Amino acid sequence: MVVLVARVAVLLVGAAVAEAAVAADATPQKSFKTYCVDCHDDATATAGLSLESLAPDYDNPAWVRIHDRIDTNRDDWQDQVASLVSGMARQLGLQFDDDALELFVMLAGEQSQQIRSELEKLDLFLGLQRRKVTTADVHQLVPLSREAAVFETGRAIQRGDAAHAIQLVDHLLEADESAIGIMRASIINTVRNLFLARLIMDEFKAPATSYNAFTGALNRLPEMDRAWLPRKKDGSGVNVYPIFLAAEHAKHFDLDSLRHIMEATLKADQSLVTTGLDHRLILHRLIVEISAARKGTHKSR
Repeated sequence: MVVLVARVAVLLVGAAVAEAAVAADATPQKSFKTYCVDCHDDATATAGLSLESLAPDYDNPAWVRIHDRIDTNRDDWQDQVASLVSGMARQLGLQFDDDALELFVMLAGEQSQQIRSELEKLDLFLGLQRRKVTTADVHQLVPLSREAAVFETGRAIQRGDAAHAIQLVDHLLEADESAIGIMRASIINTVRNLFLARLIMDEFKAPATSYNAFTGALNRLPEMDRAWLPRKKDGSGVNVYPIFLAAEHAKHFDLDSLRHIMEATLKADQSLVTTGLDHRLILHRLIVEISAARKGTHKSR
């Protein structure tokens, strides 16, 4: 166990060193050799660990998790997971409806072992007579994880589906998720992306019909006009994808309504932190207010 932990730690440190090397305009390979391999080669083997002789052991679940894990920071991570799910499903003779596949990806997450476990449950449930997986099957068998609930809460808010968003918030609260955590992991990001998408479409005429066209329109802007947009975690550019996804729903809001929603979200967040008001009620009221503004129906009080 100690050796395994040491190996995993080295892998994580190596990834961090690689990121630092990119920032310093050095190659990750050189930095990894300088800071890791020089002390952990076959000749030195500090702490009994040699990276030159280290080979993956896929019989060990820890190695499988590291090897198979999909990077959810990438814009296309859901497509990668969908492809993985489809391949595993074919091996079991299963086929997904399009909506069922999207729902499964959202609920099961990116871990291959979790995906395999959920597919095996579906396989047993459907039996030999029915091999097509529907959204009803996924809803019935695949549990809603914390990450999935947070993600789907944002999607429900964007669609204006207040009832479903409130149901998900209640699910999270009953699972001991804090109201502040829900606010900052889901609602604030959702409102921000809606506002940015509407602003970009109005001010810069970025087309929301194509991701490439939307990205191209932003990349052609002067750096000063892009400086206020959220950046990718690796600092390589504007984090366009979540804003583009929000653009489809941002069409149903006007900019004034979204400004009001931004202010209401700020007040709600402050109320969660500084007042003794019921947290569930604060979140419910905010979700209803966002939903009411979706078709431009907001009226100033």
